[in-house]
Amino acid sequence: MPAKAVWNRAPLRQNRLSPLPLTAVRPAGWLLRELKAQTTLFLESPMDNPPHPRALESIIQLAYVSGDEAMLEMAASCMKAAAAAIEAQLKPIEAAASAARKESVHETAKDSGNRSDVDFGETHQPELEPERKPPEWAATVLAPDAYAAPQAFIRYFTATGDVKMLKLALRMLTLQARALAQVSPGDVAPETRANAGEFMAALLDVYNRTGQPQLLSIAKRWSDIALDWTGWYTRFPQIQPMYRSLPFSQLTAQIKAEREAGDAFGYFTVLSLAARADYAARGLGATAVHAALTGALKDEQAFTIGWEKLVKHHGTALGMCTADMYLAGHNPSQGVYVPAVTEMIRALITQTRMVSQFSSVAFAAEALEKLVFSANMANFTPDWRYRQAAQRLNQIECVRAPVSSYNLSEDSYLFVKTRAVEPDTAQAMGALSAFTMTSWMCTPGGGLAALSYIPCEVRDRIGGQLVKITVESNYPYDGEIRMTVAVKEPIRLTLFLRIPRWAGGAVMKLSSGERPECVPGTFLRLERVFSGGDVIELTLPMRARMEELNGAWIERGPVLYALPIDADFTEAATMDGAEAIGLKPLSDWRYALLSDTPLSEEPSAHSGEPPRIRAAVVPLENWSEKRRAPEPPPREPKPNGPARIVSFVPYASAPLRIAQFPSARSAQAHGRLDSDTNEES
Repeated sequence: MPAKAVWNRAPLRQNRLSPLPLTAVRPAGWLLRELKAQTTLFLESPMDNPPHPRALESIIQLAYVSGDEAMLEMAASCMKAAAAAIEAQLKPIEAAASAARKESVHETAKDSGNRSDVDFGETHQPELEPERKPPEWAATVLAPDAYAAPQAFIRYFTATGDVKMLKLALRMLTLQARALAQVSPGDVAPETRANAGEFMAALLDVYNRTGQPQLLSIAKRWSDIALDWTGWYTRFPQIQPMYRSLPFSQLTAQIKAEREAGDAFGYFTVLSLAARADYAARGLGATAVHAALTGALKDEQAFTIGWEKLVKHHGTALGMCTADMYLAGHNPSQGVYVPAVTEMIRALITQTRMVSQFSSVAFAAEALEKLVFSANMANFTPDWRYRQAAQRLNQIECVRAPVSSYNLSEDSYLFVKTRAVEPDTAQAMGALSAFTMTSWMCTPGGGLAALSYIPCEVRDRIGGQLVKITVESNYPYDGEIRMTVAVKEPIRLTLFLRIPRWAGGAVMKLSSGERPECVPGTFLRLERVFSGGDVIELTLPMRARMEELNGAWIERGPVLYALPIDADFTEAATMDGAEAIGLKPLSDWRYALLSDTPLSEEPSAHSGEPPRIRAAVVPLENWSEKRRAPEPPPREPKPNGPARIVSFVPYASAPLRIAQFPSARSAQAHGRLDSDTNEES
């Protein structure tokens, strides 16, 4: 039986939302088809058993969100193997740790709000004073990704209620604490200190389920040695692209010099982590976790401040910072490394479940949708069978060749055959199921909050009875949403329904005929008695719109659109011989968007598919390319021909594309645009 939702216990800051049980949100429609395609790949992929813990968490999520029987069997098999492997690893380390420990402090778990899911009985609180010589086993349990195994075991517990898995997670976390107590901060790998927020998140999750106070002490110890992400994002010194401010060869030389000088956490070492986009994303998530632990206003504001600064100095139309692998400025031709997208999605999900204000939830949910529906899905071909190591917003060629990036390899833009259980790939695929299971969350007092309107069925026990809400939609490609409530007996229920910022003119209609006011960028609170069959109809106008910041681009609803470039698909191979696909352009791409001309929609001939967007563009003479990528969009575009109407498609469906354009005015075009016949005059 799935574990129940839990809330932050005192003294943690109260959170506004909590995830529902892992099986509570069941996908439907297009979303279910996408997840089924993923399950096929996982089941076909050869793998080690147990898989890497980062892949294991994605396997668990996908199995229990999709409900696929074969995937559920795979998840159970992987967990059995993982539990045996962890048990074999823990026993000798625990024996060594116990032998070295001079004294133990026994403390009984205490309840401080939520009823504990499990009684762990007597536990040991580790000392926090370091010894002189770190034990040999400390490096193993304090590895940079050692947080992943406890998180995977906690995830399985939430899906199944299997207490043995939660106990194993607690043993891992306790052993990590013992290691922290016996080392100095300088003995902990810098990468581990940068990832401290992930260890803290696992500790707070178990604390909220068990009430064991020593877990907070351990979390505070992690906080003490962590990279100061709140301070980094408050100051944010990295306003220049890394490739301009410090060449990669110089960065690695400076790090080597620091380590030789005994400075394991020196300036350049910290810079190499804080300016690397996947670590920077985990750092954003860490600010949300840290805010729950401290309750400090500066920590609570750090996520939003950090996000705004990342977008201000390194943002593009994609909705996040460039990342090649390091922060790379505004140029839409710089790469966006796959783990950076995945970790940014994870950070936004962490923010939604940790914050205390609905306004912060609305902000994070909006950013989350854009990343999931565009950046994350564009990492893969439509069938999920090939993926890139990095994508470009403006991507005109995908071949094996030297690239204009900070430290990406020449293979990075090829579409390589997907190996689903490889950790980075598994996590990138798992972002869709993670988004699905948090699209609806529960609120204090037994309410429900809708963060997204993807097609699904939501089930939760409220007031002693099962409440089911069926969401019929083709969201995010259509704004017509129908939510049907099913209950056996009438029930007073509070729903919080998000009205996106872009949905001006949104209309809601209830079965009673009421039409509550919908304010964009907020949650609509709907409190009333629901009976079986009550319907909520919500219309979110999805008008195509043009946005401008360091260029111009087109969005419709939460989806980014792009101009597709005709592509020649060729067989290719990576440097290590992996099967891949290369793409070369067959059509021109050098256009400016005419920002003063209207946009129109071209409905798809196939039911359920998103419409195309028709927009006016003008060819340019001064937009060049360098190393198979467009230069930054020229600030002063020079048209060299008449305007024309072209069709834009959802960003993720165009492997070769231009999504961020120079902006021009129709007066700059040569000749007259006939918008009725779509002909040049």
